Amino acid sequence: MSSSSTETPLLRCSGCKSALYCNQECQRAHWPAHRAQCIADSSSSTTSKIISNKKQCWWKIQRRHEETIPFRIAGEVQCVDHPTGPREFDALMAELEAPVLVKGVARDWAASRTWSPEYLSGVVGEVSAPVKVTTHGLFPDYTDNRQTFSTETNMPLREFAHRSLSLQNRASSPATPILSSSEYIYVYGIPLPEQLKLDCPIPGFLTQQRIGKCSLWWSSQGCCTPAHYDLPHVLLTQVSGIKTVWLFPPKHHDDLYPRATCYPALVNKERQSQVDIFHPDLKAFPNFSKAEGLRCILQPGDGLIIPSNWWHEVESNTHDCISVNYNFPEVADAILACSKFKQHTRFPILKLIDVYKDFAKTTGKSIPLDGIDPNQAAI
Repeated sequence: MSSSSTETPLLRCSGCKSALYCNQECQRAHWPAHRAQCIADSSSSTTSKIISNKKQCWWKIQRRHEETIPFRIAGEVQCVDHPTGPREFDALMAELEAPVLVKGVARDWAASRTWSPEYLSGVVGEVSAPVKVTTHGLFPDYTDNRQTFSTETNMPLREFAHRSLSLQNRASSPATPILSSSEYIYVYGIPLPEQLKLDCPIPGFLTQQRIGKCSLWWSSQGCCTPAHYDLPHVLLTQVSGIKTVWLFPPKHHDDLYPRATCYPALVNKERQSQVDIFHPDLKAFPNFSKAEGLRCILQPGDGLIIPSNWWHEVESNTHDCISVNYNFPEVADAILACSKFKQHTRFPILKLIDVYKDFAKTTGKSIPLDGIDPNQAAI
């Protein structure tokens, strides 16, 4: 249209303040394509929101990777050949000092060809699972005002699939938001349903490992699991979508300011960093400036081996980002392995090992991740 003095002024998007539209109908029609960039642009001027004047709020709203990364990237995760079997994998793990990327771990899985919201709705639609929901994308959320910014609710996976499609404007009918129209939803590490196990068989090189847990992770675009460490090793296999993983070695344990004052921490929350690694408050957490990490981009079919005690933050870069994780060895074995990091130990780890041995001896059972009472184990 040619310019003229009588032309109606363009309307500016109230979110990002940059996109221009001829009218509200034009804006609504463009919203599906503009949504992600609008959220990113509107939040780039603010690194955090204050939800309590009594306690620092460390979570992010939306990350923009074209901005300067506030920590040193030592490089990308090394890519290694696919282990041919348990013996080759044992040799790899014996020398493993850093995470490694194994291409093609899940490439031949039926899951890689078939898992979509529609397929999963049909196969495991009746399975009920806890679903985490937030308005800012950070999971789990330990802010003070949980009712406003995050919640957890049980729902059938069929409903989750519908909500996932709705967020992408692909649903036949839009889902009613739980918190807001721009919320983030996450099936956060539930045990892999039996109906799906044939679609993603345990990789051959893991068949002789004591696998403690096999879990399903299914998220909308923009979900982020904050920096934390795990006690066992983790094989993160990417089935669908793309993830970015940021990793920090155990030598930076103190520089990541874990929530726990003991090591190893036995509760998930306590193994999480207090630092928002992309918006760090260096006055509150000055030693984070020493941290340097690795970056890994996970494509469908890839597997990332994360060694015990390596800190990692995981982002979902696309919708319907689906992963299957294997934790190995069992947690009780991993606790024993933690002894090599004694320079960080604040907790009497030998006493903890004794507690495990007594429990295993008297019950013949392994101890689940959160099954040890820290008060019982402490001296």
